[in-house]
Formats: sequence, C-alpha cells, structure tokens
Amino acid sequence: MKFVRDNGLTIVLVAATIGTLVGMTVSGLSVYNEELAEHRLPATTFASYVASGHFLSALFENWESEFLQMSAYVVLTAFLFQRGSAESKDPDQIEEHDLKPADQIGRPGTPKSVRAGGLGRTLYAYSLGIALFTLFLLSFALHLLESARAATLDAQRHARLSPLSSVRPAMNCSRPRGDVRSGTPLSVESASSWAGLTPPDASERAGADVSVITSSLDAIGVFSSRVLPINAQVLGLLQPGRRTYGLGRAGKSRP
Repeated sequence: MKFVRDNGLTIVLVAATIGTLVGMTVSGLSVYNEELAEHRLPATTFASYVASGHFLSALFENWESEFLQMSAYVVLTAFLFQRGSAESKDPDQIEEHDLKPADQIGRPGTPKSVRAGGLGRTLYAYSLGIALFTLFLLSFALHLLESARAATLDAQRHARLSPLSSVRPAMNCSRPRGDVRSGTPLSVESASSWAGLTPPDASERAGADVSVITSSLDAIGVFSSRVLPINAQVLGLLQPGRRTYGLGRAGKSRP
C-alpha cells in the first residue's frame, strides 16, 4: 500500500492513458469496419487496425496537439507572468530556479554539461522546451505520414469499387471509328469497346431494332391521324382568292 500511496498520481495517469487508448481503439475499429461494410469489404481485426493509418493518424494527431500545448506553456511561463496565478512565477520575487546555469557552477551536484559551458550548457538550460517541441515535430511528421497512408488506401479502395473504374482506362485510348460531328456513323461495337462495355449480341440488337421501329410507326400514325387533317383544313382556307374570317364548328370557312 505504501507503493500505491507514494506513486498514486503516476498510477492514475497511466491507467487513464491506457483506458483512453483502449476506448479510442474500440470506437475507431467500429467506425472503420462500418466504412468497410459500406464498400462491401471484409472487417479488419483489432491487431490490424492498431497498425493501420486510420488509427495511427488519429493517435498522433492527439499527441501533436498535446505536445504543442505543453511546449508553448513551458516556454511562455518561463518569460511571462500572471500575478495571482499558481501556474506563474511571482513577478516581484527572484527564486532559486530563476538563476542562470552559469551562476550555479560552484554548487554541489551541478551537471557536467553546465560546468563545461558552451553549447551543452545552453541545451541544458532549455532542455525541457526543446524536448517538448521535438516531440511535437515528431508527432506532426508521423501524423502527416499516417494520414497520407490512410488517404492513399481509401483512394485505392474507391477506385477499385467505382463503376467508372473500367471506363477510365478506355477514355485514354484513341477515338473509335465514326464521329457524329464528322458525319461518319458510329457502330455499336466501336462505341461499346471505346466505353469499356460489352457489345450486345445479335438477338439483343434485333429486339432493340424492332422496339424502335414499332415506336416510330406508332408516332407516325398519331401524327397522320391528328396533325395532317388540321393542316389540310388550314391550307384550304389560305388558298388565293378566298377571304377567310374564321372557322365554323364544322371547320368550314365563311364566304
């Protein structure tokens, strides 16, 4: 119990960190598997997800913000003051840790880097801020790399499952023989091969031709039965030498 009492803060913080990571992994795995299911892909395992860019990108993004916050806090509180705040130094009092490393060379327990002076003393004086900012840069780089890896995998997944994926390679090939703008007829086989589709067989084409011919005949019949008689009446009324005042109910002109 003494060990727990003496190290209670560390134990609680480590346990909270592990619990947060586990919860983040479980929830992220659930969301990731839902995305895979939408693309009709098999679900991934817990171990595979932990090593994926989807999880690592989110993890390093959180670390990136935390290390940036801590490095900025350490550097700003070393030079700035906030009167009345327990997180700030007293602006009217000089404390022992405010002394420069060069003024502590004669004290016992002084590190060798401080006694040696030069670059080693400078790095030691700003070691905490340098360490936190280095961790921020490392987290930023890993976040960028893992995000790029996750985005590349997602783009490949969408390209593989896209309905236009089979048409895109054909769009870069030469134009098929026949062009509407040039007046040359475009065959079904050439259009189908250019679009990356399978051309219809003879039976399908025959059925389509019969359907088109039937629809055309029906349209012609409707046009002949409804439009042509009216045009004939109008033309008869507009003959030279006849004065037209209008049409009666029977469609005859008045003298």
